[in-house]
Amino acid sequence: MKIPLRCLLCVLLFLGACAPRPAVREPVRTPADPAPLEQSLLAYNRAPGAVRLEGRLRIDGLGTADFGARVRKGVGMRLDAVGGPFSTPVLSLACLAGPNGLCEVYLPTRRTAYRQEPGAGSVWLEALLRGRVHTIGTPQEAWNLSDGRRLLVILGDGGWRQEVFFLAGSDLPSRVVLIRDGESRLEMTFREFTEVGGHPFPTRVALRTPQDDGGYGFHFRRVVADSDPAGDAFSLVLPPGTEVETLSGGAEDPRVRFPFWLPAPPPPSDGS
Repeated sequence: MKIPLRCLLCVLLFLGACAPRPAVREPVRTPADPAPLEQSLLAYNRAPGAVRLEGRLRIDGLGTADFGARVRKGVGMRLDAVGGPFSTPVLSLACLAGPNGLCEVYLPTRRTAYRQEPGAGSVWLEALLRGRVHTIGTPQEAWNLSDGRRLLVILGDGGWRQEVFFLAGSDLPSRVVLIRDGESRLEMTFREFTEVGGHPFPTRVALRTPQDDGGYGFHFRRVVADSDPAGDAFSLVLPPGTEVETLSGGAEDPRVRFPFWLPAPPPPSDGS
């Protein structure tokens, strides 16, 4: 009896769907002393404290824009982005650090500025633009992975957990995951390191949060140490008629698709 080709294909597809899929094998972990990795991370975060950057920002689902930025640890940050063939301004961000500081995001196409007082999220973005890893608490454990990487686990208040992965055979961080209640809240990756002022600096940084449709990517094409006085560089001068709204939802606020205020619980640590 001949089986029609169409029926045979259906049977093969059914069998293929039922066939067991190969399991994804996680690297085997063996416990290690966290002290050396803690010192490596402290050394990595020590500098640079102030930089100027030029590069490209990618927001999945929205496109790309060229940007220039300036950031100084504990003082503030500024980022201006332009898009399209005529370099049309699309975004300006300024944050002042400290108890009386604030963050503002201006979107020219909407003639609207969104304002929020600085919090842990702005500290995350400041550390990101400096190519550093903001830490949330005290290192508690470390692991050697069978693929050659090493992992440092940092615990913070309120049930937060931070995992910092280091490149195999290196003291450079390659991936940072922020976890709460067993769920990933923020993931960052660092790639293609260069040297800035005698210190390693990742020229490509990607990040993702669960509420994102996609992710965000920074390609730092030019990074230099910044020794010039900041002045009023970290404040926005809004055009007349600009509508100002308060952001209360942080990274989850649907009005702004940009990782301005990332989900982060703790006050800044000395390690960032």
